[in-house]
Amino acid sequence: WRSDKMEFPNFPRNMKDMRNLKMEDMMGTLRNVNLDDVAEAMKKLNTDKLNAENIDQFKNAMVKYVNPIMKTPKVIGSKLFEMSKPALKEVGLFMLTCLGPWLFLLLCYLSTALVSFSKYLSERLQKPEAPAINRAIALIANMWSAFTTLYHDQTFDGLEHIPKDSAALLVWYHGPVPVDYLGLLAKIYKRDGRMINTIVDRCLLMLPGFENVQKYLKASAAGKGYCVDLLENGELLAVAPGGSREALFDESYSSDWGDRTGFAKVALLTGAPIIPIFTENIREAYCTMSTGRKIWKYIFDKTKLPMIPIYGGFPVKLTTHIGAPIRANRDETAHQLKERVQAAIADMISTYQRPEPSITEAVMERMAPVIETLTDHEMLEAGLAQVSDVLNNLNLQE
Repeated sequence: WRSDKMEFPNFPRNMKDMRNLKMEDMMGTLRNVNLDDVAEAMKKLNTDKLNAENIDQFKNAMVKYVNPIMKTPKVIGSKLFEMSKPALKEVGLFMLTCLGPWLFLLLCYLSTALVSFSKYLSERLQKPEAPAINRAIALIANMWSAFTTLYHDQTFDGLEHIPKDSAALLVWYHGPVPVDYLGLLAKIYKRDGRMINTIVDRCLLMLPGFENVQKYLKASAAGKGYCVDLLENGELLAVAPGGSREALFDESYSSDWGDRTGFAKVALLTGAPIIPIFTENIREAYCTMSTGRKIWKYIFDKTKLPMIPIYGGFPVKLTTHIGAPIRANRDETAHQLKERVQAAIADMISTYQRPEPSITEAVMERMAPVIETLTDHEMLEAGLAQVSDVLNNLNLQE
């Protein structure tokens, strides 16, 4: 008895082949199974002359026909599971760390609450407003400096490029959560007592309490005329040309700003130096959801609202790199100046950032000194000896 009409040459023979199987091959296999051929083969079997040999042939043939049909649902399920593994991992990571961005938001509202309370207190006590607001801003700067230092060990490379008493235009790479930028604001305020004027997205104007942020913390969504006035008056101005699109949908540190040349036009009008700024590991500290990215991007394109899940708050080390000032050349266009600044930030990214973002590697780099200390027996023994000396000299009764 032969089964020439129903061979399955492409069907997997072992689990390795199953993992490499394509959906087209499985569907082709199912189409090759013809039950009429099975029935015809059974009719040709001479039941009067059954013996052990042709019974085994019949059994092997039936196994050949039935096995592909029985295994196909398992193969499809396995294939679907393999395809959904990255999404399942990301959803699980989101469930575990979704509170991280909310901590950042809580600190932001705590900052605005300090300003509002100081304003209220000065009005209630009939005291001058300026000293109370300045004390609140100093508290806010210390709070953000402590948070970024303790949690992210943020350091600054090239801070001397930011002038202490003259105008400059700071152009920075926008991460999913700008905790690095707030750390820079705090650092400059503590060093020079200067507030950096920040250009923000218009959607932030809808947040409750933002009017105090705009007035006292110098964050605004105003246009080029406002920016020119600030720089001509010797102020520091910061802008992220990539904006919300860069923050939410750039997964590989591409620094693609499209045709945004507004900051370059402002620099050409004022002659202010442009200072490029990039923070290493900012996309490892906080992440945007890549699962369903096309849906989130469609919603953003239609509404211009940052409606995409953000997770993270990983304790990675942040290093803010501040490049040398870039000045506009004579007869240089805004597009050419924008390209030079964008190339400078791209060069900083290629120099300081690992090629493939990796949360695990970034966290392990941060934990490496701690692990090294815990595994250093001499340091541990010295620490234990010091603790022992303290306990021996301690007056327990006192």
